[in-house]
Amino acid sequence: AELGLTEQEVKDFGRQFFTLYGDAYKGQKRISPPAGKVLEFPSTFRPLEGVCLDYLLGRGYDVSVAQRYNLQCADITDPFWKFRVIFPFYFDWKLVAWTGRTIYKDVDPRYKNISNKQSLMDVRATLYNIDALARNSILVEGPTDVLRIGSACAAVIGLEFTNAQV
Repeated sequence: AELGLTEQEVKDFGRQFFTLYGDAYKGQKRISPPAGKVLEFPSTFRPLEGVCLDYLLGRGYDVSVAQRYNLQCADITDPFWKFRVIFPFYFDWKLVAWTGRTIYKDVDPRYKNISNKQSLMDVRATLYNIDALARNSILVEGPTDVLRIGSACAAVIGLEFTNAQV
């Protein structure tokens, strides 16, 4: 209860969510990554440090959050990912995709996703932090919400969730 919510409040929220939206997803097939394939971070990625770590610290996060979620950053030589906090997506504890959030306010798009050709799963077909979920969990909008709330939640990427995510 990193937000100060009791376990019962978290369970009640989950119950209310699935009461409202659960019927829309009955019978949906769960999507899994291809068997036997492995995704690795590019050689330009490294554990979060420098201006990217400063960005998180400036938003009130602790260094331990970067370690707990294996957040990454890219070398300045990486034109696509530089100056972004990299949020890895795991499925069955295997890296399947990532998204990167810019550390600057005036940069669009705010988030960039690994391409579907490069990833093992489309980020819109899984949830950020899915492996840490319990039976009753909170679904939030984005990865930074997961960092703020804690391991009792997972994030869709964007304002809507897809059939594959539920």
